[in-house]
Amino acid sequence: MAACAILSLLLTGCWDSADLDNIAYVHSLGVDYDHGHYKIWLGLIDPTKSGIEESKSTGETSRALWVVYGTGRSFLEAVNAIYPSSPKRVSWSHFSLLILHENVLRGPYKEVIEALTRYREVRYTSWVYGTKDTMGNLFTANLPVENNPLYYYVANPKRVQQFGYVVPSVRLNEWQRALHEPVGSAILPQMALNHQRDVHWPKSKDKPYDELLLPTVGVFRHERFMGWLSHRDMLGVFWARTGGTRVPLFLPPAPGSTEQVILYIHHLHVEIHPMQRRHHWTYDLKISGPVDLAQEGQGRAEKEIITLAERVIERDVRRTFRTGVMHHADILNITPKVYRGALMLWPPNTRQKLLNNLELRADSLRNVNIHLTLVHTGMRTVD
Repeated sequence: MAACAILSLLLTGCWDSADLDNIAYVHSLGVDYDHGHYKIWLGLIDPTKSGIEESKSTGETSRALWVVYGTGRSFLEAVNAIYPSSPKRVSWSHFSLLILHENVLRGPYKEVIEALTRYREVRYTSWVYGTKDTMGNLFTANLPVENNPLYYYVANPKRVQQFGYVVPSVRLNEWQRALHEPVGSAILPQMALNHQRDVHWPKSKDKPYDELLLPTVGVFRHERFMGWLSHRDMLGVFWARTGGTRVPLFLPPAPGSTEQVILYIHHLHVEIHPMQRRHHWTYDLKISGPVDLAQEGQGRAEKEIITLAERVIERDVRRTFRTGVMHHADILNITPKVYRGALMLWPPNTRQKLLNNLELRADSLRNVNIHLTLVHTGMRTVD
């Protein structure tokens, strides 16, 4: 017995585990849909390699990430078409990123989500995005990072977006929860390649790097895709959302000056105050937060800078609200405040009346009170 106990300590604990050399991990999935056929792209990670390496002996290129393409009449048929061609076992245990093309969002996206999440290795905490771009271009983009494409973005997109991103990232469980809410709207960020070339990274082997952007968001109401907002119309989504993303705000220069004012606004706090009228609800918004002054410009005092910034934010919020009313959607998500608070007061057979009263009108948004506090001006004092 003692000998058996000693021998058992020498045995490894994972008898059914596979070597890393024999596993390819799926970290990203792109899905498109065209005339009854699903097209999918898989980003596969080889954990035994880092980035793109070149063998000293053979000169051959060794990649840490591969992109595989498959098609089928159903989503699962397209996925299973890839497995026979893979020289390694494909594992979904590190799946982190889902990109759905606009064709899928306007069609069978619910079937894709249902089939994907039925598999036990796929978690609801994956990041999800929509796109209008060609899916193959996204997955083969030449990004200025070691592991590409898209690999750097899925590790922690919120960390990447700490500076300068207005569009919030969304996890699959958050998006699914918002889709099934009877009020409000579900927001899906759009992923795209920058074709305007406003920013240029150094070239790699005479090939310019691609630039990955989140230009705007898509809006869903009652699980139906309403379309993409323009960047101008979606700015109110950020200002009316409590969060800590640090975003620059560019103010026009003072009369007689060419130097604009640049502020960084972060850690906004949003309060929604609903009021019941006879047949509908109205809302007051209170938005407050700290401001850092990056460039003060010329000819503007501190009070004038803050007042101008508050006006710009109020304008953006009201524009986004009006856009939502035009499309019968609550883009700012202000109605859930009433729905959750009043739900217990309404009998089940009268809740449809409550939903009708929550329909937004042009006059539903009354006051938008903005209160910004200048907390940092660098090494200079603003007049």
